[in-house]
Amino acid sequence: MKLCDLLELGLVTATQAPVFIECRAALPHGAIEQYWSASKCRQDRWYRLFRQARGTHTAEEMSTVIHEVLASELLTRVFLSMCSGHDRLNGNIELEPIAHSIFVGHLEARNHALQWMVGGSGADLATAVDCNRFRRRVERWTDLLLGRLAHYTDPAALAFDPDRALDFAQDFATSRTTNEFAWNLASASARVSFQTLAQPTYHVEQNRDVASAVLGCFGDQVFDGFGLSRSLWLERMSRTASDTQGMIEQLIRLDAGLPIADALQLRGTQSRRLQ
Repeated sequence: MKLCDLLELGLVTATQAPVFIECRAALPHGAIEQYWSASKCRQDRWYRLFRQARGTHTAEEMSTVIHEVLASELLTRVFLSMCSGHDRLNGNIELEPIAHSIFVGHLEARNHALQWMVGGSGADLATAVDCNRFRRRVERWTDLLLGRLAHYTDPAALAFDPDRALDFAQDFATSRTTNEFAWNLASASARVSFQTLAQPTYHVEQNRDVASAVLGCFGDQVFDGFGLSRSLWLERMSRTASDTQGMIEQLIRLDAGLPIADALQLRGTQSRRLQ
């Protein structure tokens, strides 16, 4: 995957989040579990890289890693906001703890990245300036996307600049109705900016695993609406295959006349392997 893919994925998540948050269907437990495990694997690799940076990796390699950490943090924060909004609207505590644990781990990786930028072994001024400029861009984009979800969760809690995120939230909302026109303009502008960042990420496979897990939370229409890679679509299908049997059991129960709540509860009790 490329940096622009990671950022685009955050944009897709923010765009589709309202539908996910308000959805009353069975949760994609397989995708959520895959998100946790893939993100933890990627974080472990980041930690090892930063510990081994002295004399082992070039400034160019470390710059690639830092760009990856910063770009993927946008998705981590937006995904947490979406999960928090879903739990609060539905009156449960199920998704937010998982997403929050990934967020905490990402903060540690971010701190390592910032430490390297200000004085890491092999860091030169030009590289540090470039990384810092990218950091500021990602932070602004993140606050923009969090503003999209202000109707469901407080954007200031996860924003880099709470006032800026709240300003974006006001731009996207009129009373309780999201201003889709303003959002479409903002997202189109962000997407154009993303496309200038075509450099590859350092951990391609791990990033693809995270991406396919996130996409597994949404419907097939996402791929038609955003033109995402067909290979990612195929990976998404494999990630969500483990949920198929539970869905079939739900349909059988519904056909037998059992309440929908009971059918959904059946799936929920089968899939909480992270708790």
